[in-house]
Amino acid sequence: MSRAYNTLKASDISTTPIKLKYLVGIEAADFSAYGINVITGSNGPVTITGSVKQDTINFRTIRQLYYQNYLTGSLLFSASYWDSNQQSTAFSGSSDYENRYFPTESNATIQVISIPPIVFGEQISRNSLTINDDATFETYTDDGNGNIYDSNNQKAGNVIYSQGLIIITSQNLSAIPKDFQISIISFLAETTIYQKEHRCHISENDFNYTQNLSAVKIGGTGSLSDNVTGSDFRPYTTCVGLYNERNDLLVVGKLSRPYPIPPNTDMTFVVRYDT
Repeated sequence: MSRAYNTLKASDISTTPIKLKYLVGIEAADFSAYGINVITGSNGPVTITGSVKQDTINFRTIRQLYYQNYLTGSLLFSASYWDSNQQSTAFSGSSDYENRYFPTESNATIQVISIPPIVFGEQISRNSLTINDDATFETYTDDGNGNIYDSNNQKAGNVIYSQGLIIITSQNLSAIPKDFQISIISFLAETTIYQKEHRCHISENDFNYTQNLSAVKIGGTGSLSDNVTGSDFRPYTTCVGLYNERNDLLVVGKLSRPYPIPPNTDMTFVVRYDT
């Protein structure tokens, strides 16, 4: 007995993750439109009484979250630790080591560029960050291990790839961070999409009649036209639809050309789409 629909089994469905990278380039004038914030931090005084400046709060927050374990005299001393933002497991002193410098002197300043996940995806791709500074006509890039250098290979700061944070900490560059003026920032963003594959199997003698309204006799009782009732009639497949249990159409796969349903052979249509 022929069928006009079939039910997919769990084994007919598979999902494949695909890692994508796409280029992001944003001028400073458009930062606010993309939700990118540039904030400063300053190592100002903190007293028990009285208010604390926002710049000081910014400075101490960044130090605590991303640099505390790298500072001499930190609470962890020399004990081993796990850092959720550690980006290189290379040993200290090697070329692949992630070196995090953070200023500790009074009135030291830092600058932080915060990029939202909607822009950088899952993370900023390594070896892809470029920052152009209009104040010094300098270009800064990352080394793939979380370190940011200028064109003279001088350390300028760090990038936390998974957080979308660019932190300028150098106190030796006269233009950073006081006069740091970004003209454009570019990088590769990383994200994962999932390719769904549905294998739609058709057994012989299934889907061998048409439900097209043009096959019904005009003015009749709903019976099929004579030209589609003979043994030589073969319907052609033009698309494959996927439905849920409520019979709602979810996905339509269009064939590049109509394909005849063979009378004595099983066949399988593979429908792929990305989510």
